[in-house]
Amino acid sequence: MRQNVKVPVDLLIYSNEEFLKRSQLKSTLEYKIAREGIKIYG
Repeated sequence: MRQNVKVPVDLLIYSNEEFLKRSQLKSTLEYKIAREGIKIYG
């Protein structure tokens, strides 16, 4: 992946359970991702 990416990337890795829990908190990045994010892989 590193060879193909030309800009800095933050890679966040969570279990589904962790992400769902954090996505309920308005102050988290996961909250914004769950509502505004777009799928880029898979």
